[in-house]
Amino acid sequence: MMLMTGHYKGNPMIAHMRLDMVRPEHFERWLAHFRKAAREICPHIAELIIGRAENIARSLQLGMFFKSSDLTKAATGSISHDLGPTQPLSQRSSK
Repeated sequence: MMLMTGHYKGNPMIAHMRLDMVRPEHFERWLAHFRKAAREICPHIAELIIGRAENIARSLQLGMFFKSSDLTKAATGSISHDLGPTQPLSQRSSK
């Protein structure tokens, strides 16, 4: 996935959404470990790899935690621009 060769055929969104214990703060913790490892293991391309990982994490967080009602509230200025609640999707009401 990182090299974008097309060989990866999984669905990371579905895989992550199945994990009810994952919260937005877990992504930053994982990214901190990933950044450190990338800089130690492949310093010459670390920033490129880190940027790709950050984009993937952002996409996963939006898919897992963003609610469309947040977009309306953000557009009217009634909430800040965050990723929404930390409650797993499987426990949210369908309102």
